[in-house]
Amino acid sequence: MDNLLSNISQALSKNEEVILITIVEVSENIETLESFDLIVGKKRLLLASGITINSLGDSNLDLAVDREAHFHFYQQNITTLSLWTNKFESPDNAEFVENIKLKQTPKIRIAIEVIRPQPCLLICGAGHIARALTQLGVVLGFRAIVIDDRAEFANRGYFPDPSTELQAEAFEQAIKSTNFSANMAVVIVTRGHKHDEGCLRLLLNSTTNYIGMIGSRRRVTVVKEKLLEEGFSLTQLSKIYAPIGLDIGAKTPEEIALAILAEIVLVRNRGKSVVDSSPLSRQYKHNN
Repeated sequence: MDNLLSNISQALSKNEEVILITIVEVSENIETLESFDLIVGKKRLLLASGITINSLGDSNLDLAVDREAHFHFYQQNITTLSLWTNKFESPDNAEFVENIKLKQTPKIRIAIEVIRPQPCLLICGAGHIARALTQLGVVLGFRAIVIDDRAEFANRGYFPDPSTELQAEAFEQAIKSTNFSANMAVVIVTRGHKHDEGCLRLLLNSTTNYIGMIGSRRRVTVVKEKLLEEGFSLTQLSKIYAPIGLDIGAKTPEEIALAILAEIVLVRNRGKSVVDSSPLSRQYKHNN
């Protein structure tokens, strides 16, 4: 158990997700099945790097459960799942049952859950919107990082919450030194178009799945066309959410922050396709 906790802690410190698999019920006397080492409470870890730690007690069961976990968590964005190895107990997971190539398979219930690090909000620019974003972001459980090349803005006088990390340095330098992950959302709200576009170019090669940029629809279209001409791919551009935020008629910095964070939470919990099809999405309004 100590080894598992240590691996979970290390992964979370690197902003990596961990899938925890646990045998929670065995409904058959497994003592008569000598080929199995299936014990209630036995755990297995799947790390984002592809590393697996521990076995549930059978290699075929491990492979089948790993496959099911990857499908549900990385393709369907589900956070918890319960599986039975018996098709009558798990009719919705019949394919999973068929994939378990075990003889005399005992009836087992397996719980699968994803453990995610604290979500992180990287804000490029330290103006009024950034300050509102950090305040609301903390309430929603985000760790906030603000970068700006103006020390008179990126300071504790403007961002008094000690949990907000401040980096008063050039945008390029700060972005290149950032440890990105899919758990990080980036918001670009600098003081000018030049800085916005400079940050965007650097961020498109990162592993973050959300890059939001403030600006008019016309300006965003021009920027995307320019990036395509420079060689960026459509896949890279698909990470851009701009104009940023859900369309709730926001006017004040606090309302704009609410619209932005609502979109980020929607992307995190439901996926990009849901956001693009939402009537409140600016992308939806643009495509319909």
